[in-house]
Amino acid sequence: MTFDSYYWHAARLGNPALEQARERLAAGPDRTAFEHLLRSGDRVAVAIALDHFRRADGATRFGTTSPFGPYRDEVVAAARAVLRGPPSPEGEDLARGANYMSALGALMNLAEPEDAALVTAALESGTSSELRLLGALAAGTLLEHSEQPDERLIAMLEAIALDSAGGNDPRRTAVTALGFTRSPSATRALLRILELPDLSLQIRAALRLLDRDGDEHRARVEEVVRTWPDPPPYPGNEVLDLLAGEDGP
Repeated sequence: MTFDSYYWHAARLGNPALEQARERLAAGPDRTAFEHLLRSGDRVAVAIALDHFRRADGATRFGTTSPFGPYRDEVVAAARAVLRGPPSPEGEDLARGANYMSALGALMNLAEPEDAALVTAALESGTSSELRLLGALAAGTLLEHSEQPDERLIAMLEAIALDSAGGNDPRRTAVTALGFTRSPSATRALLRILELPDLSLQIRAALRLLDRDGDEHRARVEEVVRTWPDPPPYPGNEVLDLLAGEDGP
């Protein structure tokens, strides 16, 4: 089974050597071809390489080793360079900001606190569900390691979570990302999310609030829990366990 990219199937590379590298990489984990694309300076070629890195990196959760792991630092640098530039325009079978999506996908497990401004700007650049999902994933990674979280990023994540017109996955992921920081603004955002009518968002906000300060937020969470069905959908059982003083699964 071959893999070309997540977003660039219809995009053509004008350079024959790059097209050949693309074909070799689609046929298997060819490190020489990956390196050629990543270092090419070509917008599409770099984005395709970032997609391959993301795919291989994601497979490591099943116990495999990414063949592109040695290029981690280069991938991070390339993804940051993409995010410093403008979003790619919409084209035939190509969503606006596809280059941002490739960059955010590569950074979803590698983003660092210094990337907060880039991730925020990428999220502000468009409203596609895929871009917001990937941005929220990268935001969660960098917030987990941020001593002083970026307030603009927290506000952006809250806006995504509160956007009833947004997709469910980005909204839920944004709530989870807010849970990686204990800043007062993130806590206030989670309390507002707890008031939303969406049960899945209530549950995720409740989990994060109990995790950060169960005594302070217990009464409010209990009020909301009384409106839930019995049993609540997953992971509502974890909220019930925390309220009962037990460790969740």
